[in-house]
Amino acid sequence: MTKDTNSFISEAILKDLRIEDEDGCYYATTGLTLSFMYAQRMEDMVAVFRQMVEEFSKYMSPLVLDAKVRNEWTDYTPKQLSRLLNCFSAYSRSDQELVLAKLDDEGPFQYFGEFGIRIIGRSATDTSFAKTDVCAAYFEVPMHELERVGRPKILEFIKTIAGLAPFQHGMCGYSFKYFHRAGDSDIHAWMGDKALRYFAIHPMMNDFEYYCRHELPNVNWVTLLGQEMTTKIGGAQAMRSVLSDAVEVESLSHGTMLVAGEAPPLGDRNELALDLGPLREVANLTQPLLLNRNRQMNSILNYVFSRDEERAERWLNRFDWKPGID
Repeated sequence: MTKDTNSFISEAILKDLRIEDEDGCYYATTGLTLSFMYAQRMEDMVAVFRQMVEEFSKYMSPLVLDAKVRNEWTDYTPKQLSRLLNCFSAYSRSDQELVLAKLDDEGPFQYFGEFGIRIIGRSATDTSFAKTDVCAAYFEVPMHELERVGRPKILEFIKTIAGLAPFQHGMCGYSFKYFHRAGDSDIHAWMGDKALRYFAIHPMMNDFEYYCRHELPNVNWVTLLGQEMTTKIGGAQAMRSVLSDAVEVESLSHGTMLVAGEAPPLGDRNELALDLGPLREVANLTQPLLLNRNRQMNSILNYVFSRDEERAERWLNRFDWKPGID
């Protein structure tokens, strides 16, 4: 595929990738998500969080964000940011988050809009598994964002955020959006069904940042490897030597960026997943970095596939799928 936009996505597929209520409003949908993971204490990341919000606000302009404060939505102004970031101070001992979004008009549900930023800080505990702190940032934009702003602006924004601080890993591509998803178990079943058709869509779940601070949760259109992972996989030049020209490899100040194709793939098995080729290459290359399969099966994917191990295994093996193979 050589298109610079995702205009190839039909209206039928767009409708298939969201759930609408009887009034035609949707309360679960798919969009473009950028995520970053950091193995740092949240109180040490406050200045970086501030820059993230400022950069996202510039990227969105002239759209204006709203803030979620104690489960209530309010108009957001930059003057509020210092107070909102206080939740990540050294006095906070538990998990904290900052949520800003561009709200839609009010309806029968209180929706998030198409644009949002969610920043999470999780404190270390005394258990052997959760022995380090972790922070995560999620940026959500509409499905047709490449058409709205163009591929170069998307990639430039990703590189800007990647340059703010050393990161463990990150990715950008289609996901079942956290911001536009009801907290209903039926939504999990819907995501599981769609994930088994659209191989490139990431089933974004809360616990990815908890389990995957040192290991890769998935690959996507853009996959970002921090310095530690870049070294483990052999370095940017080694990656370039084994990947085809369909995958861009760019060294960044804090790691490496891999871009699998001109536009985010859907990996629609009903259409033979013809756009999945470059992403298959990235998936094969990064296999040693992925979160342990048993950990995925027994934690994160339980939510998506309702503890159905066969369906979870099918998703984990999706990059091996070929037409005619179930």
